[in-house]
Amino acid sequence: MATITQLPAELLHKVFVECFNVRRCPFDLNEPLFKVDDDGLATLVAASQTCRLFHDAILPLLWKNFCLDRHRLKPYPTIPQLIALVRLWHERPEIAAYVHTFHLSPICHGAPITDEDDVAFITSVVRDLGLPAPRWHEAFNGFHFIAALLLPMARNVRVFSMFAFDTGLFKHMPDPGETSVRLEHLTHFQFQSHGGASTDDAVKIIRSCRGLKGFVFSPYEVFAPPDEILSALSVHAGTLSKLNMALRVNSVAMLTSLEELSVSASYMGRGEDCVLRELPPSLKLLEIRGSPENYPEEMESLLVQIASEGYPNLVEVWLPGWDCDCDHWGPCGGINVDEEHGTERSVEEGNSHDGGGERDWGFRFGGGNQPPCDGGRGIRHLRERFLVAGVFCKPR
Repeated sequence: MATITQLPAELLHKVFVECFNVRRCPFDLNEPLFKVDDDGLATLVAASQTCRLFHDAILPLLWKNFCLDRHRLKPYPTIPQLIALVRLWHERPEIAAYVHTFHLSPICHGAPITDEDDVAFITSVVRDLGLPAPRWHEAFNGFHFIAALLLPMARNVRVFSMFAFDTGLFKHMPDPGETSVRLEHLTHFQFQSHGGASTDDAVKIIRSCRGLKGFVFSPYEVFAPPDEILSALSVHAGTLSKLNMALRVNSVAMLTSLEELSVSASYMGRGEDCVLRELPPSLKLLEIRGSPENYPEEMESLLVQIASEGYPNLVEVWLPGWDCDCDHWGPCGGINVDEEHGTERSVEEGNSHDGGGERDWGFRFGGGNQPPCDGGRGIRHLRERFLVAGVFCKPR
């Protein structure tokens, strides 16, 4: 019987993955990204130090999911540590090539870099990558510049997720028209931003991919025109199959390979400008977040198209589950409830909860100008309509 050290490298790799809980990285806004079980990670590190065979098999696993996140790494890496990482990847590019998933959420500020050797080294790396080398070290966000530099160094990255705080994190990355494609293996890109972060970064990353398959776009504020973002995405019309976008656009029909679309009701538009009026025939799953029951005309139009087989491949629609934050009057009686613990009480019964009437609830919660809560009846009725139209519909 063969010992573990006699196993082929590929099989040994699988043994370590299964035994030490090296999980696949989720691509979801609500899931922790690139997190390997802490105990499993510690065991992998220890096992990699036992012999050369184990070291070579484990090293790609240790670097596969790379995370720079100010919320998950405490203390956050210092500038000298970040420069040391750039040095390691520069001297041993095979390590940078192990990175397949990359999450970047840098801090909002950083002190200027004054060490001349560090400045000269980073500048040389920038030039080796074919990027312009401005006087980056004098910038207040020099930390961001170095963090962003890691992305083109990780030449085999498949999934990139960024939470941007500053403007122009990748402003020095040339457009594909100026140079070769930089991120040819990148297939999934997730962009979130806060404050003054520029969505121009998202456009540059999209245009630097060869064949994007999944895109999540959740900006705090949109700076790049929607048409510019759609134009960049249309380059990947033959490969893009999943799109989750908090952005108001008129149509995604040009994305001819799209199979899954997630939109927010507040961004989908109304009437002829509603994005649901023209969807690609390839679409299989549609998720509508927010309050679609407040858009009856748009929902009716979508239902008619589904019933008439206007979207022949659409088999599943996800609608939000109902819940109530009690910030208005209605049958919930001002009680925080959700779909699983909802209420079918009448408006009158709900309004008697505190001994007051309909006006009392409006006064108490500042909801006098808001539509009354319907206890979730609207979203449940809409779900039933989709089922009748012939698609599977479930709460999300």
